[in-house]
Order: sequence, then structure tokens, then C-alpha cells
Amino acid sequence: YGWILSYLAPLMSTATVVPLDRLLEGTETTNLLNRSRAQIYVGDAKNFLALVPHLDELPHLKIIYLLNEHKLNKKQKQELAEVKRTIDFPLFDYWDEVEKSSQTAPVRVDEPDPHAAQILLFTSGTTSQSKGVLLSQFNLASNVNQLMGSVTFDAGFRLLSILPLNHSFENTCGLLTAMSFGGRIHIC
Repeated sequence: YGWILSYLAPLMSTATVVPLDRLLEGTETTNLLNRSRAQIYVGDAKNFLALVPHLDELPHLKIIYLLNEHKLNKKQKQELAEVKRTIDFPLFDYWDEVEKSSQTAPVRVDEPDPHAAQILLFTSGTTSQSKGVLLSQFNLASNVNQLMGSVTFDAGFRLLSILPLNHSFENTCGLLTAMSFGGRIHIC
């Protein structure tokens, strides 16, 4: 749910979203964050700890939101506490910030241009370094509309999402199309 929320919320504005595979190593994640010039990192606390040795290599990064701090073991919690004491930019608990924002007035943002590139997906890089693919909301909506014209589901259907949501197939078919049909998504 946190992944889906952090993916969809920025698309309500003019922000660009860069979904990354949670299984990437710290150096690979650092490379993609640099190539995308990401300013905000939203991710699992354990994955963030793999990035800590590379924070000096991420000049564009300005804010970090962490999920699942409660799942860290004692040693990891101590490491994260040390990082929080020494880091030069804000590091927040994602759900604390979601709770705070739900209790305040909505922030006014610029309406997105449906044809502007807002999603930067990186390919798996099977032949070399992964390549960035820019997509617009119109691109995604076109794919979803085509699927909705090809398949049907009963009202209240349930879908098991087994692929990572940062993959374009699962993102389009397992998330956006399922939501468009009003289905319930269960994430593996």
C-alpha cells in the first residue's frame, strides 16, 4: 500500500516518479538515483541502510521517507539511529508523515499535463546498463484503456499481484487496470 500511495500521489502533480526494484544492490540503486536526479527517496528502511555508504554520491537527494522501520533488527535500528543523528537532510517515517498530512489542509499543486513525461522506468538492462524509459500519464491510460477493451472481470474481483510493481507489465496490468475495474489487489 505504501508503494502504491507513493507512486500515485506525485502523479497528482507535475512530479516525476522513478519506481525502482527493491532487490537492487546499493551501488545499482545509487546509479539509478543519480541518473534520474531523484530528490526524494521513498523506500524500505532496510534497503535504505544499503544506500547509507553511498549517500555522499547522491548530490540531488534532499528528503528521505522510510517504510518498515519496525521490521529492522536491533543492530539495524542502531545503525539507522546513528544515520539519523549524522545525516544532513530530512529523514522521515513515511507513515508518520502520511498521518500528519491527513490532518492538515491539502497542498495546492499544479495540475499535471497528461502528455508530459512523469514516469521514468528503468529496463532490466539484460544487454547492458539499464535504460530509462519516460512515460506520460496518457501512455499509461492508453494501455489501461486497451486492456479494459480486451478483458472483463466480475465486480469485486480479487487479483494477486506477484511481480514487482516497478515492472511495467505488473504496473499496468496488475495495478492500474485492476484499480480501473474496481478490483481488490493482494500483494505477494
